[in-house]
Amino acid sequence: MPGESTAVRNSQMAVFTNPPVLDADADLSTPLDRTGGVPGTWVRARPGPRPVTDTGVTLYVHGGGFAHSNPPMERIMAHRLSLATGRPAFAVDYRLAPAHPFPAAVEDVVAVHRSLLEQGVPASRILFAGESAGGTLALSALLVLAAAGDPLPAGPWRCRRSPTSPPRPRRRPATT
Repeated sequence: MPGESTAVRNSQMAVFTNPPVLDADADLSTPLDRTGGVPGTWVRARPGPRPVTDTGVTLYVHGGGFAHSNPPMERIMAHRLSLATGRPAFAVDYRLAPAHPFPAAVEDVVAVHRSLLEQGVPASRILFAGESAGGTLALSALLVLAAAGDPLPAGPWRCRRSPTSPPRPRRRPATT
């Protein structure tokens, strides 16, 4: 409907004229010293006494067409992911195109994951979350990690074979 598109456009513009703010309870302290040389922001919704090596980490990869970022909005998203997962979130400030062409951004996500592992965070306690271009980068990083034989982060899936393995033969349907 014509009126609906105007209402949606006005709602979207309100985000820029009156942007949401990060919750006052958000903790922006750094629970781990290293992130593989990749900048970003740590956000914890409910800091507690347990170390990150026990709680795990949510690795958040923002969208933006591989070329744009919006740090205030990314901190809000990381905070919401921290609330949902009960663990601190690291919002990866990956290198942006066109100044840093592919595969720079994927390398950044992989570097952060490997750094978390080196500091004692078990792969089973690391979650990848990404939206739009960030989702593509998260999936691409998973492929790079699987091909290299690195421990993979937690998820509802398990990569049982290397992406470079030859395809399995197809089973013929049973006939009667």
